[in-house]
Amino acid sequence: MLKTKRVVVPLVLLQATSVLVLWSLDSVNRSSQEIITLFLAIDLLSFAIIAHVYRSARGGVTLGRRWIVAAGLALLLLLFTTLFVS
Repeated sequence: MLKTKRVVVPLVLLQATSVLVLWSLDSVNRSSQEIITLFLAIDLLSFAIIAHVYRSARGGVTLGRRWIVAAGLALLLLLFTTLFVS
């Protein structure tokens, strides 16, 4: 349970931050539209990771460390991409 909390809590915080940024953006600008799509991708990917962690914990299966690290790197790539787009 402790291992799942270490994965899920930062992802929920990332989702909350992403939603706040999405609410603050103006969807009329072209650059804002690109940022919106990137933050939506971040939300969907983090939700998929949380769902995978939940299903693994409920099924009694150990978490795949490689899969979690790869998904985390993809999230970081999306976050850095939003910095360069804006």
